[in-house]
Parts: sequence; C-alpha cells; structure tokens
Amino acid sequence: MALEVCKWRLEGCDWSGSHSALLEHEDECPYQIVRCPNAGCESTMHKRELEAHRARCELAAVPAELPFTRKIMIPSREHPEMNFIGMLLGPRGVVLKMIENDSGTKVAIRGKPATRDVNDSDELHVLIRGPSEEAVEKAAGMVLSIITPPS
Repeated sequence: MALEVCKWRLEGCDWSGSHSALLEHEDECPYQIVRCPNAGCESTMHKRELEAHRARCELAAVPAELPFTRKIMIPSREHPEMNFIGMLLGPRGVVLKMIENDSGTKVAIRGKPATRDVNDSDELHVLIRGPSEEAVEKAAGMVLSIITPPS
C-alpha cells in the first residue's frame, strides 16, 4: 500500500498515511491555507494561526457598546528614530489609560514597527473604539498630539 502525502506539504506539513486517512487529515491539517472569517478581512494564514489572528483582527465583531472606530496610522516609517509606542504607553501604560479614561474609549496599539517586508495592513497604528463619534474624536485628538512629530 502506497503512502499518500498531504496536499499542504509545500506549506510545511509532513504528514503521510493511507488514502482513507488523508481526506480526514486534510480537513483538519494545521498547514492548510484559510481566510479570516471576519467580514471585510482579506488576510490568509495557516489554519494553526487562525485563532491568534482572530484575537487581534481589527474587523472582529465590534462590541455593541463601542460601535464607533477610528484608525490612526503611526508615522514610524517617516520617523524611525522616534519611540511612538513608548510615547503612547507612557510609564506602565499610564498615558494610554489616561486617554481611555478621559475619553471613554478603548485604545489599542496594533501592527508591527516599520520594516521593509511588512504588509501595509500590518503597519503600526492606533485603533480607537468608542460609544460615540465625539468620544472617538476626543481620543484621536489626544493620540495625534502625542504622535505628531515636531516640525
């Protein structure tokens, strides 16, 4: 009896076995390429990475009490010498907590610091979610005052 190999072999799967077991394995293979299930998200990844992606996906269902959002790009490519994350967090996260408390929003720093091989969707940014446009704009103003480099 010849051993079959997984169709996701080129993605890193080294499974081999009988034909009858192959179909079952391929349905559950951690190396199969899947798309994020969140509406509007075009990200694809290995099945084994899906849960981690869903935990940080910006297009995950927004809680009903925080329906308004704004994404602010951090100019880390233009100013690689500046520590924007440190400026936004402050000591022990006190600056970020102050923005959240003063505006009534939730603020998250997302993405990766600028490198040459980062996708645009992974670039460093701030995601603000709030109960009203006014609350989100108040938080956005505070964030922009921190991350806008001096002229």
